[in-house]
Amino acid sequence: MTWADFWALCTCFPSLASLELGGIHFDQPLDSTLDVKANDTASITALMIIKTLVVGVLGIKGMATVLRGLSRYPFELRLRKVSWSCTDDDPTLFDVIKLSEQSLEHLYLMVGKRVDDSFLREGDLTKHARLHTLLLGFSFRRFVAGDKPHTVIPTFLSRLHLECLRRLIIYMVLSVPRTEPMLWEFFDWPALDRSLAILAKNQPALRVTFDLSLCIREGETIPDVVGPLTDRLRNTLLAGMRIKVVAKENRPTRPLAASGMSCWLPIPHDAVE
Repeated sequence: MTWADFWALCTCFPSLASLELGGIHFDQPLDSTLDVKANDTASITALMIIKTLVVGVLGIKGMATVLRGLSRYPFELRLRKVSWSCTDDDPTLFDVIKLSEQSLEHLYLMVGKRVDDSFLREGDLTKHARLHTLLLGFSFRRFVAGDKPHTVIPTFLSRLHLECLRRLIIYMVLSVPRTEPMLWEFFDWPALDRSLAILAKNQPALRVTFDLSLCIREGETIPDVVGPLTDRLRNTLLAGMRIKVVAKENRPTRPLAASGMSCWLPIPHDAVE
């Protein structure tokens, strides 16, 4: 697809405010000489303000072309919500985030199976004063003992000094072994506990949710997830952070048959230094 094709499609909908993109390959760079012709602008009476951008799991080849094009008339990026499935280390993600410093309210980042969290080193949300909800999603379905854990997340979270931030959601797809205990080594839990404890002290209005999608076999029950999370987030809980756990079966083909549970983690009675 060329930018001209994409432009022609989008401008068929003058009230367009939300874009959901995936599986698109822009096979030509943006032509710097491509301007909107006078006869094309006659039917466009106002700017097309894009407030929502969703980049799906199929990804986009040539996202930089999209960003440059959406910065031209008749478009204007004034993003309030960005949902991005990170299937590779795409630097344009942070271009989008930076462009939306003054408007972004909801940011959802889904980290693909083959992507580690090192790309978050470049993530800086310190100027996003309106950010209300942040979701970080991970798939650990194929995680096995000895795999490298995600270690950058604590540093990323420690930079979240945002007065408007009210919801932090950590979404995880986890496998439940039939006979062995669940593996929890996919994070550096001591470092994550320290970062969340700092957030609890600096942002007392913030609430954290661990949203677990559990891949379990037919007929088996949801294992204990409250105990392991309470043990690993003890200092965060002692610092006053309210942490909610939502656990549900991952049954894409039978969603109505999936069971689940939801509760707040209990506050420990003793401190652990």
